[in-house]
Amino acid sequence: MSEKRYSKREDLSWPVSVWSPKHQRFFNGKSVNISTGGVCLSVGSMTYLIKVGEDIEINFPRTARLAEIKGGYSRIKTGTVVRSNEECIAIKFIES
Repeated sequence: MSEKRYSKREDLSWPVSVWSPKHQRFFNGKSVNISTGGVCLSVGSMTYLIKVGEDIEINFPRTARLAEIKGGYSRIKTGTVVRSNEECIAIKFIES
């Protein structure tokens, strides 16, 4: 399988919530790794519901201190699912 990553990934285990417009619901999970171009997320047993090609929103909560600096309690990114298996879903961020 050929790698299609364009940015260096960094391991990061951070709580996230994922909004799926297709399913009209949130999925809770955590990040596995992240780069400027995307993120790999673990959403437990719900992974099978989220399919390749689906656009989702990822809510990365901030600590109180970071929220004070950045002016908000979360960072929301939109992305497209580019890979999905029983362990995680890989998301490519959509430029905003």
